Amino acid sequence: MPRSRKNAGRVYEDAGRDVRGIYDAFIKWETATAPAADWLDRFATAKRGPSQRALANAGIESLVGPHKQASAAAKECGMDEHSA
Repeated sequence: MPRSRKNAGRVYEDAGRDVRGIYDAFIKWETATAPAADWLDRFATAKRGPSQRALANAGIESLVGPHKQASAAAKECGMDEHSA
């Protein structure tokens, strides 16, 4: 796979992880304040969307896990001197 396509795939994965993280934050906040099952169910359902689209559109099997740090991505692309 060409490097630029691989890098674009990584950006797509990280964006999906960010979206899932937002849903996780709302779920955590709601659970800590006043849990309402129907409200939480909406986030749990929505959280599956990015993973399903990533698999269908890009063949990405999982969005679970941390995203790559910008400095690590810059180093991998040979641009680490610009990440200071």
